[in-house]
Amino acid sequence: MKRRLLSFFAPVMALAAAGIIFSSCSDDVGAEYLDEFYKVTRSQWAWNEDYERWEVFYDNANVDSYMYEYGVTNGYVWLYEGDVETRKQLEYNYLVVYQGEYYDITIGYDISPRSIGFYIYTPEYYIPREAIPSPLDFKVTLMWQ
Repeated sequence: MKRRLLSFFAPVMALAAAGIIFSSCSDDVGAEYLDEFYKVTRSQWAWNEDYERWEVFYDNANVDSYMYEYGVTNGYVWLYEGDVETRKQLEYNYLVVYQGEYYDITIGYDISPRSIGFYIYTPEYYIPREAIPSPLDFKVTLMWQ
């Protein structure tokens, strides 16, 4: 009985292994991507009273309705931890010290058709513009198929 099962399963397993090997994903999956970079200085941030946050928005023709509905985005910001520059994925919490006050800020991004925006908010409701790290370098990767 064991011999019969073994003789049956050996070819089945070989076929399954061949199927997995020959049907695995290749490097070309048909997806396209675009990296976009933004440098935001302190003077560019505008206070939005409705959302209680600092924000800046850019027109972006690459975010069309198809990209908005079916695409994928990733956002990053470069920050300093001590003297070391690090890239952080957005939305990211960051501690800022300004004139002896500590602000726990959240840095994030929004995308809508034809627009990419970045924002900073804090649970303390308001952070002075002068306390915002400047400049902030952002990267947004747009991916679609």
